[in-house]
Amino acid sequence: MARTELSRRSRPIVLSGLRGVGKTVLLNRFLGLAESHDWLTIKLEGRPGEAGAQDIRKTLARELQIASRKYASQGAGDSVRRSLRTVSSFSATVGAAGISLGVEVDPSRACTGFMDIDLRDLVEDVGGAMRSLRKGFALFIDEMQDLDDELLRMNY
Repeated sequence: MARTELSRRSRPIVLSGLRGVGKTVLLNRFLGLAESHDWLTIKLEGRPGEAGAQDIRKTLARELQIASRKYASQGAGDSVRRSLRTVSSFSATVGAAGISLGVEVDPSRACTGFMDIDLRDLVEDVGGAMRSLRKGFALFIDEMQDLDDELLRMNY
């Protein structure tokens, strides 16, 4: 978090270990720290199977809409408005519309239906907006091993 506030790059963290050693407790602690630093945070839980794959996409879109609402009402700058449009596009693409962020969808971002392209657009735009605010954007995924192959092979 300190590296982010200093505009320095940081690397993703993946917690692994045997069942019952405290990975979820640690994940929740990291989430609490990120929230206390006013980061845009999303917590997801992987579920196996086709239904789980669809659910995780809709949950991601919905949670992004909810988390982004506070930035929609702050008279945000260009990068934040661009990220809100990308979140709206992604949400419409995965069928999770319903929360208005007060912006139109961006027909050129996160709307192809291909997760590798859409998630890259999403991370790029939301991450850029948070960078402009000197804040971070973090996805906390519990039971990551249950994500479908398309999401697991993403390289950000």
